[in-house]
Amino acid sequence: MNTFSISEAVRFGWATFKKRPWFFIGACVGLVAINLLINGIFGKLGVPFLAFVVQIVMNTFLTIAYVKLALGGASSPETLTIQSLWEPRHFLNMLGTSLLVMIIVVVGMILLVIPGIIAAIALSFATFSVVDKSLGPIAAIKESYRVTKGHWGALFLFFLVVVGINILGMILLLVGLLVSTPVSMLATVFVYRKLSAQSVSAVSVPQPSMAAGA
Repeated sequence: MNTFSISEAVRFGWATFKKRPWFFIGACVGLVAINLLINGIFGKLGVPFLAFVVQIVMNTFLTIAYVKLALGGASSPETLTIQSLWEPRHFLNMLGTSLLVMIIVVVGMILLVIPGIIAAIALSFATFSVVDKSLGPIAAIKESYRVTKGHWGALFLFFLVVVGINILGMILLLVGLLVSTPVSMLATVFVYRKLSAQSVSAVSVPQPSMAAGA
């Protein structure tokens, strides 16, 4: 079965990052700063439930922005703008998808960990599908499963490499994360696009009819 090259994905992430390094760094830092600022403000109000709700809402909008940054950066980094990261129409679908994926993964982790790891890998592109294909929660989860099916081993190794790259970034006095985070993000989009294209090709291949084999 065709899959993808981890080294090619990382090279793509690095090459794309170099096209607009300061934009990617600034966007990633900005998203993190907004999250910390909002959570810090509401966390000091002494109303845990309100802080919890605000955190969920903010994380949903930030997830949309992150996915838009990843997809847009991989497709056309030269024309990507900060304004294009704001796309609230995906809010409800992203919220539902994120909650469902979290529940599935947590239940899988309770079931001796390994099912949780498999679920996390199988559903790793669900949020991408929400933004890229405007899918609802159930459809996005099914699409991610369809795209990743048969590639879980390769994806497990890929995500290990991604974690390793970001750990290396942390070791470099955290400054390295300014580079490793967007590079990892863009490499992940490369894998998503690659597997999506392969799954479409596989579906479009005509199957032999029963009559032809008779």
